[in-house]
Amino acid sequence: MALFNRSTIAWATAVERIADCIGASGDTEMKQRAHNSLRAAFQFLGGRRWDFMRSEFTPIQVVGGFGVTGVSASAAQTSAAAPSNHGFQVDDVIIGPGFMLGTRVTATGANSVGLTTAITGFGAGVQVNSVTGIRDTYAAPTDMRTLYSARLLGSQRSLRYSGRRFVDRTITDEFTVGTPDTYDLFRLGEKGKIRLLPAPGGNDTLQLRYYRRFSLQSATGITSVLEIPEDYEEVPIAWAKWHFLTDKGEGRKDQATSWMSLAQDGLKTMVAEQSNLADEDLTIIPGHIQGWPSVNDTRQGAIYYDYT
Repeated sequence: MALFNRSTIAWATAVERIADCIGASGDTEMKQRAHNSLRAAFQFLGGRRWDFMRSEFTPIQVVGGFGVTGVSASAAQTSAAAPSNHGFQVDDVIIGPGFMLGTRVTATGANSVGLTTAITGFGAGVQVNSVTGIRDTYAAPTDMRTLYSARLLGSQRSLRYSGRRFVDRTITDEFTVGTPDTYDLFRLGEKGKIRLLPAPGGNDTLQLRYYRRFSLQSATGITSVLEIPEDYEEVPIAWAKWHFLTDKGEGRKDQATSWMSLAQDGLKTMVAEQSNLADEDLTIIPGHIQGWPSVNDTRQGAIYYDYT
């Protein structure tokens, strides 16, 4: 079932309707409380992956390993001079003489880069090096809640999720470039980026599909409409009224209970009406992923039994 009609109720209107359940739609303090309750309602709804919140991110250019000449660095420093248009971005890996394995870029300037680790292996004075940059991390959508799929369009390859524990127990050199087979979300919360494994050795295009977060407005008077299909717009409002009345605490238990009952019925309807077009079939899909980590989806070798 596809729900195309978005709500026409503005956030500010919903806030007033919530406050009006105690006849306080004109009270500034009560409207702020109602606003907080509406935010809480969408945070509560966001705990599930809804079909109507699916989205497709703008294709991302994947950059293979690239060489940069004329990088100047001094021993014990956590920065290096680089030529104009050096091409480095934050979180790129730098590999070269004097750079500790795993060194990443922390900041970029017109003619310089910051480094996570100090330069080693040099004597006194400045050394000039030819280095290799590896870009294995790419920014995820800022409104992403859960990743649905990741694909490389150029090489026609579907990437699978790879748990960090599995990678750490099997890989020997995670900075060796190749054609990515999997993606890693270990530092998504910290960096807002996903990591491709192995690191890309050539240019490609990354396509991400994902479930969006609900947009939570920052003020009571926002006129943007509620980010929910029109069929379900009363569900978060009903839940927010329950939250508002319970938080307000004026002996309105019966009224709050009625709104919660309506919200629960609405949620049951929403769950029941999730996509009627089967998308997650419990079938064996012919495997096509080869290379690292050398498994095929049609074999038990693709199942990671070690969950400890």
